[in-house]
Order: sequence, then structure tokens, then C-alpha cells
Amino acid sequence: DEFVLSGRLDNQCSCYLATQALIQSLPTIGDDTAVRVIALFDHEEVGSKSATGAEGPLLRDSISRIWAGLAPESAAIDPYAAAFRARSFHLSSDMAHAVHPNYAERHDKAHGPKLGEGLVLKHNANQRYATDAVAAAFVR
Repeated sequence: DEFVLSGRLDNQCSCYLATQALIQSLPTIGDDTAVRVIALFDHEEVGSKSATGAEGPLLRDSISRIWAGLAPESAAIDPYAAAFRARSFHLSSDMAHAVHPNYAERHDKAHGPKLGEGLVLKHNANQRYATDAVAAAFVR
């Protein structure tokens, strides 16, 4: 019944929860040969075009190196398309600002996140979030 206030809390929480989900999924692998990946990027608030940001080369380069190590005979295939986009879903993870009780009129009545009321699925017309319809349906 307390509030937490901290800088970069959304990034820290998202990274922690993604890491915990990855760890908890490991016992369920069994005969599954899929490579499970989480991508945790830097510079989310100031733009993602840095070398370590979401639009930088880090993820694509990492996928290419994993692909080369696991399937060297498939070097001619685009690993990003084959290993990442074709058999994956993308989900951006962030926190949403809840409706402030003193300024409730500043929120859209149909889209006002409330504290403790569950997940918020964000969409952006400029596609600034990686979440697509497939991932949103999976979460729902």
C-alpha cells in the first residue's frame, strides 16, 4: 500500500520482469530447440538510434552471430528474417502513467490506466512500439 518513486523505474522493472520470465521458461524447454531471446536496450527515453539503442545494430548482429554458431551451413539465409521475425513475436515493455486523481479530466475517459488494474497495451500510430497485433493478441 505504498508508492515507489524512482528515475528509470520503467526500464528497470521491464528488464527485471523480462529476465525473470526468461529464467522461469527454462524448465519448460524439454525438446524445444528454439533460442529464447530478450533484448534489453539502452537510451529509450532519448532516442533509440544509438549503437546500443533499439534501432542500432546490436540485436541484428547478435542474432546473426547466434545463427552462424548454431547453423553454419545456412550462412546464405538472412538469419534475422529466418530466426527472428518468422518464428517470434515482438513485445515492447514499458510502464504507463496512471490517471492522476487531481487531473482526471486530462485523460481520455475510455483509455485511463488505473493503478493496480492490470496490464496496459500501448499502440502508437508511428510504430514507436514493437508490439504488433500478434503479440497484443497473445498478451490478451
